[in-house]
Amino acid sequence: MTASFATVETASAPPAEAERAPRAANANEMAPTRAEPRSRTDAVGELHGFLEHRSRQWSSVLRLLEQLRLHVQAVEAEREAEHRKLEAAMAAVEQTLRALKAAADPSRENRASGELDKVIENNRVALDQLETVAANLNTNFLVWRSAWLQYAQTFEASRRLRADMESRLHSRA
Repeated sequence: MTASFATVETASAPPAEAERAPRAANANEMAPTRAEPRSRTDAVGELHGFLEHRSRQWSSVLRLLEQLRLHVQAVEAEREAEHRKLEAAMAAVEQTLRALKAAADPSRENRASGELDKVIENNRVALDQLETVAANLNTNFLVWRSAWLQYAQTFEASRRLRADMESRLHSRA
């Protein structure tokens, strides 16, 4: 019964597959057994392609490094501006705190009823400003750290690219 199954399978094979099978066998017979030496033009073409590819890689890395360097510098400039705002906000909080202590002094007589409310509101505004500056500085730090890490990773990639180029040059020499 097994023999009849094999016979049926061979008989039902499409004729196109049967025609291809001998061609594949003939193609294998005609394949050279040893590799043919490359011509100089093939080697020069390969070298040209390699150098062109590396040139594009270097150009991309250098452009990216320049963009990241400018981004880091811009973030650092923003940080300096925020630090100046922080100094101003700290001074405003200290000033309103002194005014609040003076206005809420229990030993003080002849207090105006609206004076304390005004001082409390000024203190709240100064604290809100301080909170905003602190949040901005925190965000600025996270952006700076991310930009710096990207710059450092790109710089390392450029070092690896350079080392790879040098090793390939030494291996070809």
